Amino acid sequence: TVRCTHTLIITEHHKTHFRNTHSPRMDPCEGKVPGAFTLMRAVGNTALVQLNPCIVGNPLAEVFVKLEYTNPSGSIKDRIVRHMIETLEASGRLKPGGLIVENSSGNTAAAVAMICAERGYRCVLIVPSKCSSEKQAALRAFGAKVLVTPPGTKPCSPNHYEAVAKRLEREIPGAIRLDQYNNPLNIAAHFKSTAPELFEQMDGRVDVFVAGASTGGTISGVGRFLKKATEDHVRIVLADPLSSGIRNAIETGNWDGPEGQKATEIEGIGKNNHVECMDLKVVDQVIRVCDQDAFLTARRMAREAGLLCGLSSGANVWAALQVAEQVTEKTRIVTILPDGGVKYMSKLFDDEWLISKGVLTAEDLAGEISRKESGCTPVGYEHLLETATLEKLAFIESE
Repeated sequence: TVRCTHTLIITEHHKTHFRNTHSPRMDPCEGKVPGAFTLMRAVGNTALVQLNPCIVGNPLAEVFVKLEYTNPSGSIKDRIVRHMIETLEASGRLKPGGLIVENSSGNTAAAVAMICAERGYRCVLIVPSKCSSEKQAALRAFGAKVLVTPPGTKPCSPNHYEAVAKRLEREIPGAIRLDQYNNPLNIAAHFKSTAPELFEQMDGRVDVFVAGASTGGTISGVGRFLKKATEDHVRIVLADPLSSGIRNAIETGNWDGPEGQKATEIEGIGKNNHVECMDLKVVDQVIRVCDQDAFLTARRMAREAGLLCGLSSGANVWAALQVAEQVTEKTRIVTILPDGGVKYMSKLFDDEWLISKGVLTAEDLAGEISRKESGCTPVGYEHLLETATLEKLAFIESE
């Protein structure tokens, strides 16, 4: 693994290393697993869960969440990588032992690493410095080679993770880049799999679809399908971090984010440069989400809904709850939980990290414990305080 703190330099040694590392299996299995039982077939068909009305608050609104973190590598990105690799294989471009290069905030990289491990391909994955340590560890566990770009790298920099991936694709013979941000197969994967699944699970009754965007594949693919299936009845809502430029791009055509806005700590959504997979025309409304609301909502989902979801999931659910709060007639709202909280234990569920980064305050964290939502107050041990011994309390705390 190459770890950079200031400048990312790709040397001839690195290129040779990437070409030669993890070459095709020397003793490949002669037999084949039946198609119905391959890892690729395990992708998709994720559950849809309705949030408890006491979390939603407004009795006129029903909010549903699709558990994409139950895909094999732990995120919705399994869908697009499966579709891209199957297409490359069918075309003959991706040959046995081939090398895939891809830039990713972490989830697409995990899907690439997982499928490459299963199919016998090699991969080099370039991720930004804010990619969680859990995500990076998973990539290495799958046998991928990982490059981490310096913090604060701008999209115009040659050290930006996309620029590095493009450079490696050019300079390593035979390397194939999936290019998730501009590859139309990204949108197609969601149009063909995510959206039909969701629509069927909702019995064809969807009023609002809420999702964040970075590549734009999910909101564009699902949004296009739902618009067509409901004859434009559905409203598509984008959950966008404060520092993202997508809202500005929709309103003015300029992808720059708000000037002076601190970069978001939410991984996997928001963008400040043009990407082909983001269909701006499909979005009907943009809800800006601050880090505090996204993080607190993700933590709330674990505590009150039993859904251990990730950062972008928290942003999506928070935006969906904002929509729910405003409706004045029966409305069915559905959103995506793109990945799971296990990928963010060192951030999302680390109180010291949250406070040190200024994402949450001690008061925010204390407020979680004292939350008194009507009908949703978690059952605690307060009733034991008058009669329980210190030993009993210690036992309870350790469970």
